[in-house]
Amino acid sequence: MRAVGTHAELLGTDPLYGYVETRQARYTPTIVDRGAAALAAEGRIGDELAAALKAEARRRSTAGQFFGHIAYASLVATLGDRGAA
Repeated sequence: MRAVGTHAELLGTDPLYGYVETRQARYTPTIVDRGAAALAAEGRIGDELAAALKAEARRRSTAGQFFGHIAYASLVATLGDRGAA
């Protein structure tokens, strides 16, 4: 991920990346829900732990103590002068 910015600058574009939710999060706790449900369905964790993970995400969000981050990179490519016919 760190090299993306350097490569993007060399190509003359700016990378856009990252999604952060803090305090009263709405979206990222749903990722916790899906992840906990998937782990439970695969038998990697028990139903009680899955429920506890989901509840803790909600508790932290309600208390203003939640932090959720999704890292990604996105670039927009253009043809520039070479694309003109």
